[in-house]
Amino acid sequence: MTTNHNNWATQYPIPGDLTTLGKWHCYVVARCDAKAKTGPAFQLGLYDTKAAAGLTSVTETLEHAGDGEYHTYDLGVYDLRGGMYLWLAPMINADAVGGVYTDRIFLVREK
Repeated sequence: MTTNHNNWATQYPIPGDLTTLGKWHCYVVARCDAKAKTGPAFQLGLYDTKAAAGLTSVTETLEHAGDGEYHTYDLGVYDLRGGMYLWLAPMINADAVGGVYTDRIFLVREK
């Protein structure tokens, strides 16, 4: 993703058939190309369209994500259902970040 916008350009809608399987641990794997050493890098989170509310969000910093390596972000454990989605968005900071890359989004069922 380019960094001249802050749209939730990466989205993963939660399939409706997950609701009968209990709680899920949510992860996003992402990286950025840093042009600066400090400041915001990108944002990610989980949104519930039925409740019209964000369940969690994280603003990652260049201090942690600016090494050019992919990192796994733990967004927590949730009772997922259709109408929710995981998202990732760049910040409007083209002077500090050259691009934001999503490798994968994955869910692990809690026992």
